[in-house]
Amino acid sequence: EPVISASPAILPYVNAPDMSSFFPSPTSQNSEAFAPAPSSGEFIGKSSSCAAKSDGGLAIIAVRICTVFVMILALC
Repeated sequence: EPVISASPAILPYVNAPDMSSFFPSPTSQNSEAFAPAPSSGEFIGKSSSCAAKSDGGLAIIAVRICTVFVMILALC
C-alpha cells in the first residue's frame, strides 16, 4: 500500500538569506544622536488651532449628514 506524505521531501528555506543583511547594524556611523521624545503634556513646536477647528467642524457636518440619512431610512 503506497504512503502519501503531506509534507514535501525538501524542507523550505534551506538556503534562506542572512536576515542581518536586511537591517542596519546597531553600531551605525551616525554622529547625530536622536533627541528624546517629549514627555506627556509637553509640546515642542507650533500648533495650528485653525486646523483643529476645521477638523471639528468637518466632524460635526459628517454627524449631521449621517443623522439625516438615519432619519430618512427610519421614515421609509
